[in-house]
Amino acid sequence: MSQGDTQYATNAGSIYNRASFKGLSANDTPNILNVNVDYTIPAFGFVQSSRIARTILADWRLGTIQTYSSGALLSTPTSSNSIGSYVSTGYTRMVRVPGVPLYQVEDAVSGSSTVISRNLNCGCIDPTVDTVLNPAAWVNQAAGVPGSNIVYYNDFRAQRRPVISASLGKLFRIKEHMTLSLRAEFFNLFNTDLSIAAPSTGSPQNPPTLSNGVLTGGFGYLNYTGITANSVSSSVPTPRTGQLVARIDF
Repeated sequence: MSQGDTQYATNAGSIYNRASFKGLSANDTPNILNVNVDYTIPAFGFVQSSRIARTILADWRLGTIQTYSSGALLSTPTSSNSIGSYVSTGYTRMVRVPGVPLYQVEDAVSGSSTVISRNLNCGCIDPTVDTVLNPAAWVNQAAGVPGSNIVYYNDFRAQRRPVISASLGKLFRIKEHMTLSLRAEFFNLFNTDLSIAAPSTGSPQNPPTLSNGVLTGGFGYLNYTGITANSVSSSVPTPRTGQLVARIDF
C-alpha cells in the first residue's frame, strides 16, 4: 500500500510495539451475508380443482435479496495536542480509555444525562435529538508517552444497515404465443434509515450544537440533513420505495 492511497491507513505506532504499525483498510468488512430467495407459491386446497382460482392464485413467484454486513469503520478522533507538528511519525490520533464504552446514545437536546443505550443497533435512535458516541472514551496521549496514529479499530464501527429488497410476480399465459408478466418490486422493505451518514468523529471536545430545538452537530452526531442518495442512481437506498412492472410478450 502507498502513503497516498486513502483507502488504507498505516499507523505510526510505538517503536516498542511492532503490532501498532499495522492498519485496517477503510473498506474492511469482516462479516457479509447474502440471502437470495426465489419461491413459487404452489396450488393447494380448492385452488387445485378450479382452473379460474389456479390462474389467479397459484404460481406467484416471491423473491427477496437480503444483504447483512458489519458496519462501516469509524475513524479515530483527531488529537488536539498538536504533537504531529513536532515529530515526523505523526501521532495525530487520540487514544482509547481502557474499559470505557465507545457508544453512548443520549438525548443531547433536553440536556438529560440519561444513557438510552450502548448499542447503535438498538432501533431507539432519533437523529434529530440523540448523539451516539461516548466522548469520555477518547483522550490525548499523556506527555512523554509515544502517541497514536491508529485510524481504525475493528470494534469502532457505524450501525449495521441491512439492505432488503423483495418482489412478487406472476406470468399469465393469454394464448399460445402471448404472455403477460406482472411484478411488484420493493426496495428497503422494512424502511430502515440506510441513507443517514455515519456519526461524526471529529473531536470529542466538540459539544452538541442546536438550532430550533433539533441537533445540528457535535461529536457522535448523525447528519440526517445530508440525505441525497437514492436507490436508482446510488448504492445507498432512500426510505422504502416500490414499483409495478407489466410486460407483454407476443
